Parts: sequence; structure tokens; C-alpha cells
Amino acid sequence: MKTIRKIIPHVVIIISLMMLTFFFIDRVNPYMQFIDHPMTKWLLCIYGFVSILNSILFIAKLREE
Repeated sequence: MKTIRKIIPHVVIIISLMMLTFFFIDRVNPYMQFIDHPMTKWLLCIYGFVSILNSILFIAKLREE
């Protein structure tokens, strides 16, 4: 169980970075159509930043224990 709690934040960071990459690629080249709706683009951007912050805080808490 402890191993899973240590792995999950890293997975969230990787997925968040992927989403942010898709967001910025779609902003530069909209013809690739990674994301279609403008509202979805901003929600994914916000999700990515919040997920990274949440994961960093969680990792820091794990290191304190």
C-alpha cells in the first residue's frame, strides 16, 4: 500500500505534463486537433497545474513521514 501511495503522485505528474504538452501543442498548431473546444483547453491547463502542485505537496508530505 505504501508503494502505491508513492507511485500515484508521480503518475499524476506525468499525466499532467502530457496534458500540458497537448495543450501547448494545440495552441501552436491547432490543425493537430488534440483538443477541440476552447473551454476544454483552459480546463485542462488548470487541471495540469493543480495536479502538479497537488502531487508536489503530497510527495513533500511523504518525505516528512
